[in-house]
Amino acid sequence: MSPESEIGGFDKSMLDQFDDTLAAIHHLSKGQVKVIIAPHDSHALRGTNDIPCDAYCKKLNGAFLDFYSVEEYRELYKTRLDVFFKHYPSKNFDGRPWSKLSEVILGVDTQNQPFSSIWPIPAGESWICDIATHLHDTINLSASSIAS
Repeated sequence: MSPESEIGGFDKSMLDQFDDTLAAIHHLSKGQVKVIIAPHDSHALRGTNDIPCDAYCKKLNGAFLDFYSVEEYRELYKTRLDVFFKHYPSKNFDGRPWSKLSEVILGVDTQNQPFSSIWPIPAGESWICDIATHLHDTINLSASSIAS
């Protein structure tokens, strides 16, 4: 189940479930375990590796590399990141956004396995740097690590 059943349509109850998981990890580990969040799985762009085709996959209609190279999709994905890390008020951590939960979030991956099964990655593709810069500069994840 995806927290974004259609692009731009976010299911708050799904985000609440993720937030409950963060709270459980923090509580059960007594603050000794932190997580790395991957806000999207690249396999969902193609419906591969037992990951169902998601809203981006349906909109891309098979042209999954456009997710990385077409500005429209980058902006849509940045909106997803903004919702997850800036706008969603954590119900378990005093309403703070996830970007401020350094006590439980160690880092954020730009995507789980970006460009999965694509080799070589298209020359000059700036998607990873663009998304990492957005996470750092716009969402202010400087207190957390950003991975790719």
